[in-house]
Amino acid sequence: MRTAILTIVEALPADNTGARPLALQQLSFAAAMGCRQAIVVAEREGDESLALATRARSLGMTVRFVRDAHGLLGAVSAGEELLVLSPELLPEAPEVAGQLQGGTSILTLPADGAIEAGFERIDGERAWAGVAIIPGQLVERLADLPPDCDAAAALLRIALQAGVRERPLDGTVLEQGCWSLAPGGRARRLSGEAWLRRQLHWRGRHDVTGWAAATLIGRWLDPLLYRGGEPGGAFALSLLLLAVALVLPLAGLPAWGLAALALAVLLQDLAGRLRRMVAGPFAIGGEQRRIARYFTPVVDAVLLVALASAIGGDWMGRLFPPLVLLAALHAPGAERRPWHVGWAADRMALAGLLAIGTALGLAQVLTMVLSLALLVSDQLVARKAAAAR
Repeated sequence: MRTAILTIVEALPADNTGARPLALQQLSFAAAMGCRQAIVVAEREGDESLALATRARSLGMTVRFVRDAHGLLGAVSAGEELLVLSPELLPEAPEVAGQLQGGTSILTLPADGAIEAGFERIDGERAWAGVAIIPGQLVERLADLPPDCDAAAALLRIALQAGVRERPLDGTVLEQGCWSLAPGGRARRLSGEAWLRRQLHWRGRHDVTGWAAATLIGRWLDPLLYRGGEPGGAFALSLLLLAVALVLPLAGLPAWGLAALALAVLLQDLAGRLRRMVAGPFAIGGEQRRIARYFTPVVDAVLLVALASAIGGDWMGRLFPPLVLLAALHAPGAERRPWHVGWAADRMALAGLLAIGTALGLAQVLTMVLSLALLVSDQLVARKAAAAR
C-alpha cells in the first residue's frame, strides 16, 4: 500500500480561514498516484485540516493528523511505500505520474533553473523536485532527529543516505509552469499569473461561455475558489437553472426559460473550471464529471422545448425551425466554421440571443436566420476546401 506524507506548514491567519491550503491540491495528486491514506503533519488542526479530511473522503481516502515528525514513528509499516511531498509543491505535470509507477525513487531537477525557482538543492547539479517515493521502514530514522524538524526534508535526506535511486524530471516542466512551488505552504495564488492564465484559457473567439467564465474567475478568484470552497455549489445551481429553463417555457414564459438556460450553461462552465483548479490535472472522476457529459444534450433538448413553445402554429410548425437549427449545430465539420458564425454553437450565446429575440416576438424568424447562416457557412467552407484540393 502507498501512503502520502503531507505537511501543512502554517496555520492561515484568522482573516484568511477560507483560503485553500496547498495540501488539498497535493491530496488529489496523491490519490492519482495510488495512495489510499494520507498522514498530515500539522502543528494544530483547524479549518485547513477539516477541508483536507472532507476532500480525502470524497477521494475515497483516509487521513490522519500528527503534530510533528515524531508522530510519523510507528504510523506506517515497513512494507509500505511513502509518497513524500514538499509542503510547497504544486504538482501539475501529468507525465510525472508514469515516472512514479516503478517503485521507490526520488525525482530530481537540473540545479540550473530549479534552485532559482526555490527547489531544494541536493548537490551542485541536482535539486529535489519536491516528490519522492521511499520505503516505509526509513521513517524510523526520524527518531534520531528533533521532533520539530521538517519531516519532508528530513525524509529526503534519509532516503538519499539509504541509496534510494534518483530519477531525473525533464526541466521543461519548470518552463511550462506546471511544476512549481507556492511559497508559504498554501495556494493563495498558487504559482502565480502563469498558472492562472492556464486555468482561464478558452478555445477562441467563438467560445463565448469560456470567455465569460474565465473573466468571472479572473475578477473574483478569491471568493469563487479560495473562500467559496468546493465548486459543487455552482454545479448544483446550474442543474437547478436547467430544470427551471425547462419548466418556464411550459408555463408560457419561453423568453425567461431561454435566459435561465444561458445562465445554466455559464454556471456549468464555471463549475468545471473551478473543479479543475481545485483538483488539478490529476482529478479523480466523480458524479459531477459523469453528469457533465450529458449536459449539452439536455441543453439542446431544453432549447428545442423553449423554441417550440415560443413559435406559434401547429406542432409541426413549432418543431421544424428549432430542429433545423439543432441539425445545423451538429452538422459534420462544424468545428471548421469561422468564428463570426461559429459562436452560434456556443449554447450560452445562442440561448441568450434567442431569449432576446423571443422577448421581441422574433423567435421563429431568428431561429430560421441562424439556421440559414450556419448552413450557408458550411457550404462556403466545403467549397473552399474542395477548391484547395
